[in-house]
Amino acid sequence: MHRPVLITPPAPIVTVEQAMAQCRISADALDATAQAEVAALLTGYIASATEMLDGYGGLLGGRCLGVQTWREDFDCFSRCIPLALGPVKEITSVTLRNSTGVEETVDTGDFSLRTDGGGRAFCRFRNDYSIPGDLDEVGAVSVTYEAGSDIVPYRAMQAILLMVGAWYENREDTVIGVSVASLPVSASFDNLVGQLRRSGL
Repeated sequence: MHRPVLITPPAPIVTVEQAMAQCRISADALDATAQAEVAALLTGYIASATEMLDGYGGLLGGRCLGVQTWREDFDCFSRCIPLALGPVKEITSVTLRNSTGVEETVDTGDFSLRTDGGGRAFCRFRNDYSIPGDLDEVGAVSVTYEAGSDIVPYRAMQAILLMVGAWYENREDTVIGVSVASLPVSASFDNLVGQLRRSGL
């Protein structure tokens, strides 16, 4: 398996308005120019926080939050191909490329989405599907699928807002001359995201 490729990213998990409320920023106290500057700053923070949690390499262990599209490439054919991300909503296409570079799309009736008890998804080919020959040596099999959910857990949203608020208040690597105290365990970032992580991967 090669590193999954993000085709379509998810919509923002939280809004700029929610981030402004988290940061205690009043839009009424800002002129149009300042509002635009704050919105641009918070939009970047939201995107960065989401990337830290979401998708391949994110802290949630391959869990996708909002709906997004991924492609995975494999060097060889397998009757049951494991997919790295989840939860998978739908496999949208499977393509095969032969050694001459010719690509064909597999009929949707020849494969299906399967999910095991741990929530891991697989692209399962029919038992009577003919195993293709003369495949290219690199990335010959490509599976494109939608992952994520239309409903994002509130804990994930709150974790993103915590990061956005922390970055807004502390815009450098170091803070001088302030007293620091951690949040209570019940409200901490690790506690919020711990149970959202995918396991067994």
